[in-house]
Amino acid sequence: MKIECVWEHNGEDSLLYFCNQIGAFTRGESKDIALKKMTHEIISYGSWLGKSVASPIEIVIVQEKISNLNI
Repeated sequence: MKIECVWEHNGEDSLLYFCNQIGAFTRGESKDIALKKMTHEIISYGSWLGKSVASPIEIVIVQEKISNLNI
């Protein structure tokens, strides 16, 4: 399953949003930490929706936003 994400960051913190499902996101001190959390978030979110998630999960960042906000 291909997961398209938006990566928002301010240089010190990262937020990763799943484009196809509003409400699925992860945070981390870096992009790598947020990416590592995304697989679990997608499986958990799919379970909450009552849907199974096809393996393997491939996470692709399709957009990047550098933010001035304290995220």
